[in-house]
Amino acid sequence: MARVENLYLFAGTNEWEKNEALQKLRKRLFPEGPSSMACDTFEGRSKEFSPERVLSDLVTVPFESHGRFVCIKDIDKTPLPFQARLLEIVTHLPKETTCLLETKEMDLRGHFLEKVAFLAKVSTFRELKESEVSAWVDRRATFYGKRISLAARELLLEKVGENLSRLDKALETVSTYLGENSSIEEQSVEALLGVSLTHTSFELARSIASREPLKALTIFSRLLQERENLQEILGTVGWYLRRMVRAKELLGEGISPDEVGRTLRIRWELREDFFASLSRFEHSELEKGLRRLLTVDRHVKTGAREGRGEAERLVLELCR
Repeated sequence: MARVENLYLFAGTNEWEKNEALQKLRKRLFPEGPSSMACDTFEGRSKEFSPERVLSDLVTVPFESHGRFVCIKDIDKTPLPFQARLLEIVTHLPKETTCLLETKEMDLRGHFLEKVAFLAKVSTFRELKESEVSAWVDRRATFYGKRISLAARELLLEKVGENLSRLDKALETVSTYLGENSSIEEQSVEALLGVSLTHTSFELARSIASREPLKALTIFSRLLQERENLQEILGTVGWYLRRMVRAKELLGEGISPDEVGRTLRIRWELREDFFASLSRFEHSELEKGLRRLLTVDRHVKTGAREGRGEAERLVLELCR
């Protein structure tokens, strides 16, 4: 079976980069703008998903536009009979129609996704590592015509977490506020972005370290109510756990707590609580907890399990 020129597959959980690639693809295919194309997006996991409507769009040649763009999100969550029919149809797409299939899975092995990957032009979008997020923030600040200081960048990551979409929005907000001023400093981030999620994450970590499951679940629920984004909460708690793991390693090498705090850029007002929490954990416990958190985070992003319930179970496990 030959590759289909107008079939694309976007895979992975990095939603910001995936969306950026989507906009570039649309612009390249339809340089005249949105008015020149018929564009439909379908949510594969939605109860309102209509296989008949999707298949009809794919085979119907558009009459009042230069082309048709059909995007099917969470393609691996669609009904199996639809997937089988889709594989038949995409090999005979009208030349005026472009089809983009999207999945949060990175592993494309398996009956359906593997066949799609064989037919489509595949792009993968993995989550950035912590060091890569820092470099991304610097580049994005440059995009907005600004230079961000190291202290401002660290504070931004503390307040917003590592979600690229939220970081981009925060950088846009701060850049607009600064106007002609070309430098983003710590004071501007502090003034515009409110109370840090990390402070509450420290409260969560303290209650976990004290083996207080009820208090930990209460704080977790408050975080969820205030921020409404489970992935962001997990990302920030993961940020905290990674630093605890690294701090254990550095202390084991004989490095002083003050130097560890500076190396890991733990803010002065948080260091006492950080090291108090750290003393209550074994290195192996922290590594195990971080592995479990990464598993829960992956399940939430891919929709493999009910997110809040699994995250609550994770909090209880860490309190044991």
